[in-house]
Amino acid sequence: MESRTRQGSAVHPVRDPRHGGEAVVRRPTLADVASATGVSTATVSYVLNDKPGQSIPEHTRERVRAAAAELGYVRSGAARALARGRSDLVLLVVPDVPVGPVLVGLLERLTTACSRAGLHLLAKLSFAGDDLGALCRELLPAAVIVLVDLDPERIDPIRELRIPVARWTVSHSSARDADGVHDVPVPTAAVGRAQAEAMVAAGRQRLAYALPADPRLTGLAEGRLSGVTAVCRELALPDPLILGSPSGAVSTAELRSCVEAGVTGVCAHNDDVALAVLTAARAAGIEVPARLAVIGVDDIPAGRLAQPELATISFDLDVICARLMLAVTKSLGSTLAGAPGPASELRLHPRASLGDGGG
Repeated sequence: MESRTRQGSAVHPVRDPRHGGEAVVRRPTLADVASATGVSTATVSYVLNDKPGQSIPEHTRERVRAAAAELGYVRSGAARALARGRSDLVLLVVPDVPVGPVLVGLLERLTTACSRAGLHLLAKLSFAGDDLGALCRELLPAAVIVLVDLDPERIDPIRELRIPVARWTVSHSSARDADGVHDVPVPTAAVGRAQAEAMVAAGRQRLAYALPADPRLTGLAEGRLSGVTAVCRELALPDPLILGSPSGAVSTAELRSCVEAGVTGVCAHNDDVALAVLTAARAAGIEVPARLAVIGVDDIPAGRLAQPELATISFDLDVICARLMLAVTKSLGSTLAGAPGPASELRLHPRASLGDGGG
C-alpha cells in the first residue's frame, strides 16, 4: 500500500523507516523533512518556524523549505500550541436553547471577526456537567467566549489556566471585569423596557407579557419581563398580566380573557411567541391593532410577512460582536480596529401591529 501527499499536481510517497521503508498512511513529519534534506530535525524546526539567531546557510534553508513543500508537510497546530502555551482557537460556549436568528447572526459575525484577528472559532454546545476545564486543557484556546451564564465552579478551571473569558451574561447585575473574566451584559431588561415604552407611546396602558413555551428560555424571559414591569411601575400602571407558560403556548381562550380584563397591548418574549399571539387573536376575533397591539423581539422575516406586519425589537449584532471581540483582543494584548463606542444594542421597528405610531 502506498501513502501519498499532494503538492499541486505532483504526488509523492511518504516512506517510514519504522516500517521497513514502506509507505504508510500518515502525515509527513519534521523527521521526514530532515531525512529528505540530510539535516537534523532541530534545523528543520528552526527554518520552518523562522527562529531568529540561527546561523543556517540560505541554501540549506531553501532546501528545507523545498522538501517540506514537496512532501506536503504542515506544521502541527497542537505542537505550536504547546510551545506557545495557547492555540489559535477561540472556544465559543453556546447555550442549550432554541437556535434563533440572534444566535445564528452572532455566530456568523464572531467567525468573521476571529478570522480577521488570525484566530479560528470553535463552537461547543453547553450542557450541565460539562468539564470545560478539561476541554480547555486539551485545546489550549487563546480565549473563551461564553454565551451562557456559567456557575463560578465551571469558570474557575478556565481562569486557573490563565485563559481569558469574554462572557455575554444575562445576569441582571452590572457587568464587571475581574480575574480574567470580561463581562458583556445581555440587555435583557432593556429589551422589555423598549417593548413597554413603545406600547405606552402608542397609547397602550394595560399590558400583558407572553412567555415562551420552552423552559430553557425561562431565565431570559424573566429578565425581559422585569423590564416591562419596571416601566409599568414607573408610570403608575398596573403590573403586566402573564400569558402562556414554559409548558404551553398562548391559547385563544387565555388571550380572550386577557383582553376582556382590559389588556390593550402584548409584549411577547420573541417574534415566534408574538406570531402565536396574532394567530390566537385572529381565532378569537380580536382585531390587531384596533383592540390589541402586539410587539415581539428578534425581527425575523416571518414577522414582516404577518398581517398586520409585526412590530419588534432587534439586536444590533455588530455592536455585540465588537464588544465581545474587544474583550478577547484586549486580553491577548492586541487591539481591535473600530472598537465599539456607546452605540445602542437595540433597535425598535414600529410596524402595523403596534397601532398608533406603528407605521
